[in-house]
Amino acid sequence: MLPLGTTSQVPRGLLSTKPAELFEASPSLELLFDAALDAIVGMDAAGQITHWNRSAEAMFGWQRQDVIGKEMASVIIPERLREHHRRGLQRYRSSGAERVLNRRLEMSALRRAGNEFPVELTIVPIRQGTQFHFFGFLRDVSDRKAIEDIEAQRLVQLELLYECSLLGQRNISFDDVLARCLSIICRLTGWEVGHVYLPDRNDSQLIPSNIWHFADERYKELAITTADFVFSKGQGLPGRIWESDEPEWISILATDPNFPRGQLFAALGLNSGFGFPVGRERLHAILEFFSTQTREPEHHLILAVKTVSELITRVVEKDRGPVEDGTTPNAEPL
Repeated sequence: MLPLGTTSQVPRGLLSTKPAELFEASPSLELLFDAALDAIVGMDAAGQITHWNRSAEAMFGWQRQDVIGKEMASVIIPERLREHHRRGLQRYRSSGAERVLNRRLEMSALRRAGNEFPVELTIVPIRQGTQFHFFGFLRDVSDRKAIEDIEAQRLVQLELLYECSLLGQRNISFDDVLARCLSIICRLTGWEVGHVYLPDRNDSQLIPSNIWHFADERYKELAITTADFVFSKGQGLPGRIWESDEPEWISILATDPNFPRGQLFAALGLNSGFGFPVGRERLHAILEFFSTQTREPEHHLILAVKTVSELITRVVEKDRGPVEDGTTPNAEPL
């Protein structure tokens, strides 16, 4: 059970202890394990499960008889972490070195149903004769992490609103306001790509602008491929936002039937998208964002961008004023 480590020497005192009698199969030991509130999972040096208490059954959804003798990595470790765990175990077998032992760690674990959840983990190696076993003590910290996430989301929301409110106090162009807003939202929320669509002169279509934010150079090819995508009301993510006049969210771009750019974005590893409109009585712009993570709708972010939209609209309408032909001033599309 060594999913995170880089090497460091295990204390000699621990390696030389011989508490084998404490861990030999006995009714009293099983009762002690089963009375523990934390999940206790035992693993031998080959990586196979040797102990599995009742709290582990409740936490992971596997009965004891279903997992004893199975590789621990394939049972409770998410697939993306398994090879790292196996390398750590091999390193320990060959050198006795592993820095994750005897420490409290946080990591993702996997339930039988296939969903990941956060756990707090402590791993203790125990010598039994000439063999080593590893005992993991695991605690589900989903509730605590949820509270921490809510607090973090509130801080992000406050910082986002503060940063965007400052845009109205600076003498900058409409394009610069949009560009800085993209950058602020991407930086604070972790979305890797931001882009702006603008209405054409007749307000009949949405045209891709040259206003982008890229967290990584490899996404820059989107500026070329997206140039061919012009949307009508209701079409694609920008068109849906235009039609609803509300923020819109797509959790899985590749399978969405109304996202024509799905293959292009999937090829770059972009999985989720959302966006929101800027403008009151008429549309000034659509801001869209994309993430490599598969993200479900985030209520706090949707509320925050609604306020951001109001802030940007005030800046635009205050500094630019109404335009008779209905176009957005100083915001020429490509």
